[in-house]
Amino acid sequence: MKRRYKLATLLLALTNVMLLEGQGCSKMEFSADNKAILQNSPNISVSVKILSAPKALDNQTEAVFDFIGEVSDGSAVSKYICIFDGKSNDDCKPGEVYKSLAQGDHHFEVVAESVVAKSDSARYDWKVDSIAPKVTILTSPKSVTNLTSGSFTFAANDANGSGVDVILCKLESQPFLPCSDLKRDFTGIADGKKAFMIQATDKAGNKADVNYEWLVDTVAPTVAISEMPSNPSNAKDVKLVFSGKDDSSGVAKYLCKFDAATSFSDCSTPQMYNSVSQSQHDFEVKAVDFAGNSSAPAKANWMSDLTVPTVKITKAPSSYDKSPSGAFEFVATDNESGVLKIQCSLNTPNNYKDCSSPYTFANLSDGPHSFYVKAIDKAGNESSPAIHQWTIDTISPVVAFVSTPKNPTTEKSASFTYTIDETGSGLDKFSCKLDSADFDCLVQGSVLILNLSLGDHILTVSASDKAGNIGSASYSWKVEDPAPKCYQDIYNQPDFEITKKIDILFVTDTSSSLDEEKTAIAAGIDSFVAQLPVDVDFQIAVTLAHGSKSAHTGKLYKSTKGDGFVLGNKTLSLATIRQQLSYKLSGQPGDDTDGGEMGMYSLSQLLKDSNYSLAQSQGFFRPDAATAIVFIADENDICAIYPVGVTPVVDTNNSEPVVKARDCPGLSHGTVYTQLKNRRANLPVLVSGIVYTNPATVPRSGENEVGYGYIDLIKLSGDSAVDLASSDYAKGLSTIGGLVNKKLNLLTSFKLKYDNIDPASIVVKVDGKVVKHTYVMLTNEVQIGSNDAGTAKSVVVLDYCQKAPIMVSSAN
Repeated sequence: MKRRYKLATLLLALTNVMLLEGQGCSKMEFSADNKAILQNSPNISVSVKILSAPKALDNQTEAVFDFIGEVSDGSAVSKYICIFDGKSNDDCKPGEVYKSLAQGDHHFEVVAESVVAKSDSARYDWKVDSIAPKVTILTSPKSVTNLTSGSFTFAANDANGSGVDVILCKLESQPFLPCSDLKRDFTGIADGKKAFMIQATDKAGNKADVNYEWLVDTVAPTVAISEMPSNPSNAKDVKLVFSGKDDSSGVAKYLCKFDAATSFSDCSTPQMYNSVSQSQHDFEVKAVDFAGNSSAPAKANWMSDLTVPTVKITKAPSSYDKSPSGAFEFVATDNESGVLKIQCSLNTPNNYKDCSSPYTFANLSDGPHSFYVKAIDKAGNESSPAIHQWTIDTISPVVAFVSTPKNPTTEKSASFTYTIDETGSGLDKFSCKLDSADFDCLVQGSVLILNLSLGDHILTVSASDKAGNIGSASYSWKVEDPAPKCYQDIYNQPDFEITKKIDILFVTDTSSSLDEEKTAIAAGIDSFVAQLPVDVDFQIAVTLAHGSKSAHTGKLYKSTKGDGFVLGNKTLSLATIRQQLSYKLSGQPGDDTDGGEMGMYSLSQLLKDSNYSLAQSQGFFRPDAATAIVFIADENDICAIYPVGVTPVVDTNNSEPVVKARDCPGLSHGTVYTQLKNRRANLPVLVSGIVYTNPATVPRSGENEVGYGYIDLIKLSGDSAVDLASSDYAKGLSTIGGLVNKKLNLLTSFKLKYDNIDPASIVVKVDGKVVKHTYVMLTNEVQIGSNDAGTAKSVVVLDYCQKAPIMVSSAN
C-alpha cells in the first residue's frame, strides 16, 4: 500500500511539474533515490506559523503544537514536516501531541510545503520541569509538648529543576505568608492539636506541601488512689491501686515515693510493698502525661499495727454459782492502734457479738457454762479469747427425813435418819440445829438427841452445795407429859340456807331383778321433791354401777328415749322429770362381768379429773350446789368389806371374785368418801341409798343381800338409808328429801381441830343434848344425823381427848 501511495504521489507531482513548466514555473528534479526535490518558483512562497505551544518553562510532560501554513497563491499546503528534538516527521498535522516528555530542554520545528514551494522552518524551544521542589523541616517542636511557643527552620531546593521560586508557610487556618527566610517562630499557642504547613513552588509552578502536626498540652493530669491499706492496718504485704486521667495527651507513666524515699521513681499500678514494718507509712503517687506535665501527688497514709491486743477477765462468777444471772467484767488494751471493739460469746466459741463491760446474762439453765471474750484493735488484729468456765446450780440440796419421832411423844430422846440429795454442783457441808441452837451433826444421815425437855421442839438439818444453795428440812414434834390431852370444839348452826342448789345423783344397780323397784322409785320422785325448799334449784342425774370393762363406768347416763344427761327443775316440769327419770332407771344396759353391782367403783371413777370435768361440762356438779348421792341396789357392792362374822355370798358363775381382784384394790367406802369430800369442798354432801339394811328383811336369801359397802359409806357421811324391803318407796324418798332439806340449812359434818383422837372419848351435844355421832378417822371428822343437827343458830359442842401416850423406853 505504501508503495502504491508513493507512486501515485510521484505521478501527481510529475503532472503538476509539467503543468507548471508549461506556465513558466520552476523545474522538478529527482534525486538518486527518486525523491522529488522541489525548487521554489520565484513567484510563489510558502510560510508556516506556530499558533500554540507549551510554555517556555513548563511542568507538563505532554506538549501540543498547533500551527498553520500559507501559500502565497492561495493554494493549499500539501503537507507539514515536523521535527521534534531532532527527529523528523514528514507527515504531521496541526495539533501534533508529544507525550511522556523527559525532563529538560526540547525543541520543535515545523515546515509547510506546497506542490511547488516550501516554507522556512518555524522553531520553538522550551524546557520541561515536572518535578516539585523538596522541602525539609530542620527543626520543630516536639510532637507532644507542654510549651506554648515553638520554632521551625526548614530548607527548600529544586535540584536539576527550574529552581525554587516562592516559599510560603502558615499555622493552622491562618493564610499563607512568605517564608523566604526559611524559619518561623510562634508564641502564645493554645492547647490542642496544631498543624504547620510549608509550601515551596518552583519556577515551573510545581508545588511541594509539607505538614507538621503536634499537640500542645499544658494541663497537668490527675491521679487518684482507689485502693489502699486501711488505717490502721495489720497487713504485712500491702497493695495500692491508683489511676491517672489526662484528657489531652494521655497518662504516660506514674512516679511513686514510699516512706523514707527522697525522690519519686517510676512505678506502676498496682504497687506492692512486702513485709512492711510496724510503723507509720506514707505513700505518694504522681501521674505524668506525654507532654511532660506532672499531677499533684495523691497521698495515702496509714499505720501498720502488727501486734494483737490483749483482754483480761477481771470479774466473773465463781466456779460454782447458784445464780442464773450475773455479769462479767473485763478490760482490753492495745498500745498501738488502740482497741476498736470487744466481742463476747456465751456457751459457744464461734458466736461472737459486740459487747462491753460489764457483760450481763440472765435466766441461764443449770449446768456447765462458758464465756469467751476477745478484743479487736483498729487495725483488725484479734486477741486470743479470755475464757471463763463455771457451773450454775440453782437447785438446793434436798434434805428429807426418813425416820422421825412420833408427834406427840413422851420420849425424851429422839432418833432421826435423813437423806441429802444433791445432783448439781455437789455437797459442800451440812449442819444441824435443834430449836435455836446449832450443833455438829457428826455423821451424815442420822441424828440422835438425848435429854429433851417437855414441850415443842424442832430439828432442822441444812445442807449447802458448792454453789452456795442451801436446802433444809425441819421436823417439829412435842414431848408431852404421859397424861392425855382433852379438847372442846364449838360450832354454831347457820341462820341461813347454805345453798339453794342441789345436784342429786342416783347410782343404780343395773340387774333386771330391780326393774320393778326402780320403776316405783321413778314414780315416787314427787315425794322426794316435796320435801325440798320451794325455791330450790335441783338437778337429777344417773350413773350405772358398772366396773372397768363397761363404757358407762364413771359417766352420766341417758337412755335412747330422748332424755338428757341432767334433769333440772329450771328447764323441765316435774312431770317431765318423772317421765325421763323412769327412762333412765328402766331397761338399763347390764354389765356381764359384774352384774351391775360396782356402785362405789363407778362413783370413784366419776370423781376422777377427766370424768368429773366431763360431767361438769354436761351441767352437773355445779360449783355452788350441794350434792346428794343415792345408791339403788339389791345386793352389796362387790368392793365392800364384809363385817366380821358375815360370810360373803358368791354369785353362781363365780365372776365377782375376778372383778373384785381387778377393780377393787385400794378402793373402800373410806377412800370414796374422801374423794367426794375433797371434790365438793365445803358444800353440803349427803349420801343415802335405797338398799337392804336388815338381814332379817332380805326377801330372797342367796340372791338378795344387805347393801354392805353402800351402808358403810352412808354411815361415814352421818346420813341414813331407806330399806329396799319396804314397799313404800314414796315414803322412803320423802325421808331422803327431808334429809337433803336439812343438809341445805344445817351442818352435819365437823372437822376436829386435833388429831390422834381416842374415838371413845368423843361426846357431841346439840343445844346441850347429847346426840349420836359417827367418827370418820380418815378425815378426822365427826358426823351427826340431819335430824339431830338442831335448828338455825343451834350450838354444837364436841368434847374429845387424844389417845394416851404409850410409854416407850428411851433405850429403844
